[in-house]
Amino acid sequence: MLPGYRKRIKSNSGKKRDGGSYPNMNQVVDKIKQLQQNSEFFEIEPAEVIEVYLDPLSPDFPQTGDLAPGPDMSFIGAVIVRLIHSQPNGGLIGINKPIRPLSQHIVQYPLRGEVVNVANYIDMRGKGCLYYSNPLNLNGAVSMNRLISKGGEGLVLPQNLDNNRKISAKQGDTLVQGRFGQSIHFGSSSDYKSPFVKITVGQSKVNNTLQTLKKNNSFVSHKTNINNDAASIYITTNEHVQLQTDAGSQMKAPKLGKAAGDNPKSAIVMNAETIVLNSKRNGDISAHSSRHLSLAARTSINLESEFGEINLGSVDSVNPVVKGKELEDFLNDFIVVCKKYNKGMKAFLTSNKEQGIIDSVDLFSNEFESELEALTERLGSNADFYSKKVFVADDKDTSGDDELNLESMWADTKWEEVAEVTTKEYEVEKVTNSDGVRG
Repeated sequence: MLPGYRKRIKSNSGKKRDGGSYPNMNQVVDKIKQLQQNSEFFEIEPAEVIEVYLDPLSPDFPQTGDLAPGPDMSFIGAVIVRLIHSQPNGGLIGINKPIRPLSQHIVQYPLRGEVVNVANYIDMRGKGCLYYSNPLNLNGAVSMNRLISKGGEGLVLPQNLDNNRKISAKQGDTLVQGRFGQSIHFGSSSDYKSPFVKITVGQSKVNNTLQTLKKNNSFVSHKTNINNDAASIYITTNEHVQLQTDAGSQMKAPKLGKAAGDNPKSAIVMNAETIVLNSKRNGDISAHSSRHLSLAARTSINLESEFGEINLGSVDSVNPVVKGKELEDFLNDFIVVCKKYNKGMKAFLTSNKEQGIIDSVDLFSNEFESELEALTERLGSNADFYSKKVFVADDKDTSGDDELNLESMWADTKWEEVAEVTTKEYEVEKVTNSDGVRG
């Protein structure tokens, strides 16, 4: 059965009938022409979706039926339908193959109970083939447009999608909207001059005025908000993106994405609970700025290079950063040497037993010893040269080309000490050999 139906557009009930004589040929031809003028033929027919094939492992998925049986992957996204006009009482008689989507480039897979338009075109062999279009907008909702009393497959439920609405837009805008609360909005500034692209996933459920309006009216559209929606990427020109940041920063621009005066300024702003940038093996990630490159975080900022270098200021930097622990050890050793030298010089200079020289040496050496003690007290975990915010890792040796130095790898690893080792002895029962073959 192919889609297509006739629709009567004019009634002939008011026509005057003759006395019942046999019509001649001219009268028959005129009558046929009259009937043709009173109806229209539609080749595109709406159809209710009965089944959607998206899982090739499903037992009812279309099969190839050839020498290598298996699921026919060309039917992914195909549907089984009931033609609303040609099959008003249901049944699938006459349609023996699933119907593929009209386009594979932009396609919205329908739900059970939604309505699609079905038409007969050609396949790759030039033969007739049925195709379906995107679901019809039956009730003006972006989440689902099922026929009344059609429950669907029991997975996509209205109560779970009730908050997902069409995106608020202006004339001339282009929207790509999903039924699950995601959208791509191609729009412009209020003066219709500067373009923007806004990608949003997860429409906001914040209890505000908009949410109240949604509850009271199922057709209230959603106004995107980069702070309240779950995740967003805004690509804008000459638009102030009012991004709220959890970590304060003195470098945050007062007008994010908008320059002073009439000069447009572009911006790419991302906001989500987690943002990850990753390059594959042997790849790179680069960030460049003509003015500032700012990082701000409330808890920590971590720069890690397990067996490489971290260069600050220039990739050719050769001036190493001082490590606090090693500096403390060096200063402690230096103070010990100074004390030893001071003690030896004092003994040498006072060896002649002249009281005046002894008093002078004691006065100098005691003051020097006191100053060394004061410096010693300034060392330790609370030393002034220890930063409370910036920390550096221990070096790991990478000598030997790409071969890793295992001793260096575990140099800063903290191992749990074994508190006690207990030796237990067990008596093994003596094995008695048996006669015969063992196996």
